[in-house]
Amino acid sequence: MTLGKQDAELFYELWFPLLDFVNQKYRICPGVGTIDRSRGVDAADAKKIADYLWSHTQVLQEYLAQAKLPEEQAQIVAGWVQCKPGKYIMERHLKKGTVFISEDDQTVYMVKGLFSTWEEMLGKGPVLLDAVLIPFKDMIISDGLVRVYPFHFGRGYSEAFKDIYRKAKEGKTIRFSLSGGEPEHRPNKEKETGTVESYVIKVSLGRSCYRYIQIGKQKTLGALSEAILSAFEFDDDHCHAFFMDDRYWSDFAAYYSDDMDEGCRISYKMPLGRLGLKKGDKFKYLFDFGDEWRFQCRVMQELEEKTKYFRVLKAVGDSPAQYPNWDDEEP
Repeated sequence: MTLGKQDAELFYELWFPLLDFVNQKYRICPGVGTIDRSRGVDAADAKKIADYLWSHTQVLQEYLAQAKLPEEQAQIVAGWVQCKPGKYIMERHLKKGTVFISEDDQTVYMVKGLFSTWEEMLGKGPVLLDAVLIPFKDMIISDGLVRVYPFHFGRGYSEAFKDIYRKAKEGKTIRFSLSGGEPEHRPNKEKETGTVESYVIKVSLGRSCYRYIQIGKQKTLGALSEAILSAFEFDDDHCHAFFMDDRYWSDFAAYYSDDMDEGCRISYKMPLGRLGLKKGDKFKYLFDFGDEWRFQCRVMQELEEKTKYFRVLKAVGDSPAQYPNWDDEEP
């Protein structure tokens, strides 16, 4: 679950001079002198310098232009432009590495430690953390400067994370490398050709009122919201949210109609085809944060048929009145 000793030594041999270059040129931490492995550097200062580097990756080329590294080492450093900063769920530890799940798009990565395993550093998962994943040869590592959130995941969350890992394992989409831009194990031919073009989703508002909606994979969650409201004859006059882990008000895999907070995921920017939906998957849809209309969604079919517009294939039960008290109000 770690790099070999020689590779770990090589990483630090490349890492400390790079940090020193960034700090000396851009004065991120002016009080810090020369950075090298023998002197070390305070972790908080290293984090500030690294954060600047990962948000200004063009600095890597500036460094390489003057560093005169051997070709193999230069290629390793140049590859760090493909870094992936973000929030991750550290889900489990395996012989090949530790499973990291991107909170943003649920991509699953296999990440190795340097000298210490992730389990030795952080214990067992799931753990929510900020981290920067970087390629190292044909593997994925982190710079080790992570921020851990003091958040305890309940059983529901843990089961959702396990399901994401299981689907990635079955679909062979776990990322073992960043360098090539593709999973180490590609999906089988049927999945690779993208034969699934649309979904049939059952949307329920209680046990006796539901709709079967067919919608194309190219459509966004925002478009699915419009289809649901149309199918239930609701006016689209309030905010909505989707909770893809099937838990209302979950912070994980939630998509909103508007940017509720900085960094919020927007439903109109997420195509259904990118969510990895499979038959039987369940998720929640919430409309109107005041009245809280709660809809249960379930993927009933994956179809090869393309559809430009959504279609209501089946409707059971009368739609409730969106504003039931208005008709009783006095003029």
